Amino acid sequence: MLSKLHIQNLAVVADVSLSFEPGLNALTGSTGAGKSLILGALNFLLGERVSAQVIRAGEEKAIVEGVFELASGVLEGSAGAEVPRGELRLRREVHRSGRSYAFVDGKPATVRQVQDISQQIIEPHGQNEQLRLKFPETHIVYLDKFARNETLVGSYQDAAELFRIADKELREFDSRMASSRRRRSLLEHRLAELDRERIMSGEKQKLEESIRVLEHANEVFESLAEVLNVLYEDEGSAVSLVSRAKNRIGRLRGLDAKLDVFANELDGTEIALKETAESVRA
Repeated sequence: MLSKLHIQNLAVVADVSLSFEPGLNALTGSTGAGKSLILGALNFLLGERVSAQVIRAGEEKAIVEGVFELASGVLEGSAGAEVPRGELRLRREVHRSGRSYAFVDGKPATVRQVQDISQQIIEPHGQNEQLRLKFPETHIVYLDKFARNETLVGSYQDAAELFRIADKELREFDSRMASSRRRRSLLEHRLAELDRERIMSGEKQKLEESIRVLEHANEVFESLAEVLNVLYEDEGSAVSLVSRAKNRIGRLRGLDAKLDVFANELDGTEIALKETAESVRA
């Protein structure tokens, strides 16, 4: 049960503390006395979100703190932790910046944790309003408790958790498979492009050699032109000089076998020089 409620800097309230005794406690008063403000403070304490506008003028934060007497030392659900049999303190703060904070027994907590705890220890409701009965998601809880299905519900929750894990793993596997299929398709496309290019072994080296030649194209052209002149084009080219020598020794054919060898060698040299000149010209 709620034994104490402390409200500070909320709306028009500067600082007030309320104590409650076991049994029925009634808050009475005329319209505007502050009954709704106390209920609003309690809802804020139990996890309801509020804006900075509820802070009393001139103050930086509003605080609501409640002390509850527990009949059991264990809170179920996502609240999760054991608490000592006896008092449980909940505290909520909202600051002028709009940020709100929650504390359970002085330790920071999330609003969701406060809501999970408060649902087990108090149930506020107004006129013609029964909050927990109002929400369809709570109906199955009442039905299961009435049917004493705790063991069956536990087994179902375990099986559902295993299903969620398996479903997550399956979706991750499907994602990896899809990624693998995309990569395979890309690699097959690139392989097909390489096949269409008909790249041969050693082609890279040949291309690099061609690039080196092209980088020195002017020098190569000038050098080959000079070589062609020396071999063939000039009046005193190598081909013309060898031809003169060949013609001169050709007159001596038949006089001596050695002279015939010289003539034949000069014939071959002239042919080789002409072929080289043609290659250089090309």
